[in-house]
Amino acid sequence: MIFLALCLTYAGLCSLCLAMPKHFQELICRAPQLRERQVLRVLGWAAQVLALGACIVARGAPVGSVMYLGMLTITGLGLVLMLPYKPKWPLYLAPVGTALSLFLLPFSH
Repeated sequence: MIFLALCLTYAGLCSLCLAMPKHFQELICRAPQLRERQVLRVLGWAAQVLALGACIVARGAPVGSVMYLGMLTITGLGLVLMLPYKPKWPLYLAPVGTALSLFLLPFSH
């Protein structure tokens, strides 16, 4: 459950990153349409809410919310450090990590 929350946090940050026109242009090599930016923004915030919910389910509300903020910090730092050196990696790691965590979800606990 915690790995799922970590992957959802990372995927949400990647979606919110791509919702910005500058980052979308750099990573996808074309200008984003308004509808694409809106969808990416909604998906990013939905992933963040699901990650917070997964942390709360895993550890309870007091510890889960603090754990979520720690995960948000770690994944944000990882994304910020990865973008200048390997700019295409976030595009590949977000879906792969989320799919892997959903596959491993039944085996947790």
